[in-house]
Amino acid sequence: MKQPRRLAILLVGALLLAFNAGATTLLEMNLATLTDRSDKIFRGTVMNVSETTVQGGGGDLLAVQYTIRVDESLKGDYVERKGQEFAVIRMLGSLKQYHSGTPPIPGFPLLREGGEYLLMVAPEGPIGLTTTMGLGQGAFNIFTNPNTREDMVLNGFNNTSLFKGMGAGMPDDGPVSYNTLVGLIKSELGR
Repeated sequence: MKQPRRLAILLVGALLLAFNAGATTLLEMNLATLTDRSDKIFRGTVMNVSETTVQGGGGDLLAVQYTIRVDESLKGDYVERKGQEFAVIRMLGSLKQYHSGTPPIPGFPLLREGGEYLLMVAPEGPIGLTTTMGLGQGAFNIFTNPNTREDMVLNGFNNTSLFKGMGAGMPDDGPVSYNTLVGLIKSELGR
């Protein structure tokens, strides 16, 4: 009895990944594509990381649930609690995988509690799971340049090809200014 259930859960997981192909297939996406395909784009701080389950294929799938305080909203709708906006994002995986630093799929972002990010989140799939666009391409770690005291951003792929074909006059890879990146995102949203 356990074998068919396990097979059903694996099948649902595979279907979810196929369903959300824009978010989970590692396609090289530039900033324009990431911006256009994202359901939510925001700067936020991870307040809580927990484990939950979602139902699919007649069984329960483990998911890591991130509760993120929205510090700057660029696109999308959020939950409001006591005058503060929050995003709740559920990604395939378990807390055991999260704590071991092993994502369920290579390239999945693992957002650390207390970490500050600029996130470009894919639309939720039919059972409520999502991830960032292009996996780590849409998850930008925010850090301060110690020399300039300027906020910088770097995604899970070293920003490689982020500005490809955009004529933005930006570097091929490496950290970029948070303010510059947000300005380019706002420009893309305004088109």
